[in-house]
Amino acid sequence: MKKLFAIVFLINICLCAGAQWTPAINEYHYRAGTVCFRGEFVNVPADKYPPHILLIIEDNFTRTEENVLVTVNNDGSFNSDVHIPHSATVYLRADGYKNSLPNDLYFFVGDTITLTVDAAAHKTAIAPGSIAYWVDHCRDIHLKRYSESPYGDFSSWYEVGRKGNRDDVEKFCRNLGKVIEHTITDIEKGEFLLPADIHPIAADIIRINAIFTGLYHILDIRSVYNKRKYAPHFDEASGRTIPKAVDGFEPLDDKWMLKFLKKHEDLLFDNPLAAFYEYASVLINRVEYELWYFDFSDIILPVTGGTPQNIEDYAFEFVLPTEYDKQFLDTALPMRADTLLTINDAFSYAIEHCKKNTGLQCTGFMMQWQIMRRLFSFSIKNQQANPNVVAEYVAEAMPFLSNPIVTHHYTKAYREYVKKFEVKTTPEENLAFDPVIQRIIAPYKGNVLFLDFWNMGCGPCRATMMEQRNFIKDMQGQPVKFLYITEDKYREASEEWLSKTYIEGEHIYISSKDWEYLQAKLRFIGIPFSCIIDMNGTLHRDMNHTMVIEYFNK
Repeated sequence: MKKLFAIVFLINICLCAGAQWTPAINEYHYRAGTVCFRGEFVNVPADKYPPHILLIIEDNFTRTEENVLVTVNNDGSFNSDVHIPHSATVYLRADGYKNSLPNDLYFFVGDTITLTVDAAAHKTAIAPGSIAYWVDHCRDIHLKRYSESPYGDFSSWYEVGRKGNRDDVEKFCRNLGKVIEHTITDIEKGEFLLPADIHPIAADIIRINAIFTGLYHILDIRSVYNKRKYAPHFDEASGRTIPKAVDGFEPLDDKWMLKFLKKHEDLLFDNPLAAFYEYASVLINRVEYELWYFDFSDIILPVTGGTPQNIEDYAFEFVLPTEYDKQFLDTALPMRADTLLTINDAFSYAIEHCKKNTGLQCTGFMMQWQIMRRLFSFSIKNQQANPNVVAEYVAEAMPFLSNPIVTHHYTKAYREYVKKFEVKTTPEENLAFDPVIQRIIAPYKGNVLFLDFWNMGCGPCRATMMEQRNFIKDMQGQPVKFLYITEDKYREASEEWLSKTYIEGEHIYISSKDWEYLQAKLRFIGIPFSCIIDMNGTLHRDMNHTMVIEYFNK
């Protein structure tokens, strides 16, 4: 009997071991790298090929966007090694091919993606073999789990959130949870069927898409419903449209959802594979704002109209002076019973608040990912001109980060900040004798010069230029010139966009060789990059275009 029991026990161990899902993805795949992106346009009338393919790459760890222009050759071919911050979904655009290129394509570090864009058929074929091919080819497998589930078609989730009553939404979410649980069970049992020859990494991405599609829909449908709590209302006194609470609105009961999330907490919230979900940026956004919203309102210091500026800054940011300041202490300490909060204290408070509200641990990969995104897309972005404050944020948040993937991107993002905002040209450096710079600025002698380096593939560059239009008009007649500098190879696309947007200023096109020289000379890597050259030819790395006023008034 003991022997039989031992045999059965060993069999169960083997079965359990075989049921475990061991992903093919490892830490290497979360790092930056290149993807070989190549292919051709065919059946194009009169050789009207688009000049470029625009790739929009989201960095989900810093909540930023990187854009790359891939040149299309005269014969319709293209071949480029595209650098990506980490494996992620990339969005493709090309003039005249809105419905022909795949809207979203999975770029995996080290992959080779080959496309054939058929202009006549308005579609694109992805050559077999790549991870991008398999993720695209098998997308219906995970989508059908929700569109053809035993509990109905979940493709109408948005309409249910927008128009359904509270019970409709709650039932919809519970059924989504059932699909997630069935999916998890099928994966563990080896019954999540995929093509036999699928790339193992692509298989893991499809599996994780199947799980996180349900979580995303649960959070998103509740977000859509909760927005119905308020409706726009025109306030005659102020002349503005403001939100007004809707009478009779029935709030959702989160008990089921939180119980469900608690049951699957490790898989859903401490799983780095979440970063490979096809809509990872939207997923983490919903977690940030619908589940773990950081609210510091209860711990903000009370300030009045007469509060000193340094105290008011501290009241909201919790950044202590970098050096001992008795006057600061004498003012700030009495405002909270002789207790000072640090940034670390503020994050601890916010996390504990999230734990209390949700019953979840709120310490795993998803929370660390959220903290990093919040820091680099809000706090540090708002304080980028204050390196001591930025350093304080980075140091104070570091104890909350333990996942090696998050810490890698966290450290890298801070290094990029230092390179971009803290590497200064010495005040004595004069550019009067630099031949390349002089060739560019000589026609504008006698003016303060604002140099803005950009290209069409950079969304933030274009947005910044749009924001500067009114300021440039206001500066007409003043001794200042705005020089927008880009590579000559982008001239055609740039001029077309500039003609539509009425971007004034001096538009200068330089060779790729000169561009590389100026990158080295001015020590910039990414764009947008801007600087000011005063009337004496001295370079100043002021990022704000309005700073030109300081230099022609001196």
